[in-house]
Amino acid sequence: MKNHFIYIRALLQRIGIVFLAYTVLRIVFFLFNSDLYHDASLAELFKTFIYGWRYDLSAIIISNSFLILLLIVPHPFRSRAIYQGIFKFLFFLINGLALAIAVADLVYFQFNKKRISVDLLSMMESLGSQGMQFLKHYWYLFLLFGILYWLILRLYKRTKIPVNRFVKPAYLKELGLFLLIAVVSFIAVRGGVQNRPLTPATAAKDVSPQLASLVTNSPYTFIYSLQKRRLQEKNYFKEEEVKTFFSLEQELNNPDSFLYKNVVVIVLESVSREYVGVLNNNKGFTPFLDSLAKYSLVFENAFASAERSNKALPAILAAIPSLMDDPIMYSAYQDNCMQGLGTYLLPKGYHTSFFHGGLNGEFNIDALAPAAGFNFYYGKNEFNDDTYFDGHWGIYDEEFLQFFADKLETFPQPFCSALFTVSSHDPFPIPEKYKGKFPKGDTEILESIGYTDYSLKKFFERAVKADWYQNTLFIITSDHTFQYGKRVAPRYENRAGYFSVPLFFFAPDGKLAGNYDKIVQHTDIIPSILDYLNYKGTVRAFGTSVFGDSLNRYAVQYLDNIFQIEDDQYCLLYDGSKAIGLYRYLEDFHFENNLLDSKKVKADFLTKRLEAVIQSYNSALIQNKLCGKTP
Repeated sequence: MKNHFIYIRALLQRIGIVFLAYTVLRIVFFLFNSDLYHDASLAELFKTFIYGWRYDLSAIIISNSFLILLLIVPHPFRSRAIYQGIFKFLFFLINGLALAIAVADLVYFQFNKKRISVDLLSMMESLGSQGMQFLKHYWYLFLLFGILYWLILRLYKRTKIPVNRFVKPAYLKELGLFLLIAVVSFIAVRGGVQNRPLTPATAAKDVSPQLASLVTNSPYTFIYSLQKRRLQEKNYFKEEEVKTFFSLEQELNNPDSFLYKNVVVIVLESVSREYVGVLNNNKGFTPFLDSLAKYSLVFENAFASAERSNKALPAILAAIPSLMDDPIMYSAYQDNCMQGLGTYLLPKGYHTSFFHGGLNGEFNIDALAPAAGFNFYYGKNEFNDDTYFDGHWGIYDEEFLQFFADKLETFPQPFCSALFTVSSHDPFPIPEKYKGKFPKGDTEILESIGYTDYSLKKFFERAVKADWYQNTLFIITSDHTFQYGKRVAPRYENRAGYFSVPLFFFAPDGKLAGNYDKIVQHTDIIPSILDYLNYKGTVRAFGTSVFGDSLNRYAVQYLDNIFQIEDDQYCLLYDGSKAIGLYRYLEDFHFENNLLDSKKVKADFLTKRLEAVIQSYNSALIQNKLCGKTP
């Protein structure tokens, strides 16, 4: 064989080995998440693999582009042993990293319902502290990685290039091959010769949204997200037209005097709406929350604003949704000014504090708290008793909630305090003395949900005796849902169900009670609290008060490179430039019937509202306008 074809053959063989590994991982990904795809036909699944191969080739060519150049650029040293040794080292380093990302995504996706992106970097600090526990709990991922890596190594040894001291290239022929491979690689990177190159959101256009995650691959989404770190200004509307559909500023002009009530916000880790009995025909795992609901304003259609804790907390505490890959406290905008709940209440003389039983510094939560106006932070270090450390994420909920109650007793009134629990976080540890006390159900999180609910009960048993209790407004919600394992009802299996969380407003004086059936999202919490307290002034938030106009309420999220908006019936999916789907999420559980063409008026209205939110969001972060100030 001519020398110039030896290198081309070796290149194709080595690319083929990686391509085979990606295909195997797509099959494994399907098996890990088969509950999401059980309604898909064989024809639909075959189609996902065909479309998926475009993403595989794109990711492989991009990540191996330097290696491709090493083999196809004609020069006389390609056949030397040291040159091939360097190539081999780089090949296994680059593709080993890609393989590790893909294997890690088998678990990451189950918790977040999105492929891995650059936001994984924001989790590395906490994951590093959990290294041994992660290894112990997910040992099978390391085994799978080892097997695949060994197979690639075995196959690579069959792609030999003869070792010669010096081979003169056939420059003219090899230049032609170089140009041919460059063109083919360019086409592969962009996913074909269509007008617009591939993006992760394109997958939802090629197949149903429910199958889109099976089309893409995590090395591709990670690489793609690296170039999307900074937001771009959007110009869907002229500036004066945006307010027709959305306004970042709302004026609260309550005629009554301000109510100096204490405010306590309790955020429960991963307690999905589907686990709360009162919200699911009394079938649930939270008996205390169910009992509290009888005396609370219960929001039947509440939605989280993000899929992960460090994205959800800014929505709850500062009314800022997560409409980009990075959590705001890890993004290029982490130093932006923001107006959180504490920011509004501090001028009213409130004592503000934030409690999190987790490791200090985890997910930059201790940086978010002061940015949102919470002057005092209490974490694992401040609890200062490792007797109750769960060995994973922090202090067990029961003890930390009692610590919370102790501290509230010492604060001057009025106070505003927020607390974030940890025990219902994977791997869901509960104290040994409570093993067997709470129902386990069909999903591994449920026993810890019962424990967290019990811990909350013990907190309220303590709080009800305190002098501050009667003059307090309690807000109880979850940071996000837990998406691994069997769903308790089909309506939680689609992209709207992924964000369905509980939300209670409870006032011991009995002035808040009943059910609220309109759409509510996390970013509505701050405006609603301030409205309830008869606050007067401008509120800058990506939400509105539930005590105001209840017409045309909506919720907005961003997941796996696709934006979405829900109203009381429909969920619209949007890829950043156009709507790609409209579904009745309460009936069409798996988003099989796309109504984009048949409900054009509804689709157009939701699209414009979503575009107005996106345009305002990007502009607010880029121009640092979240608290009415400029850099």
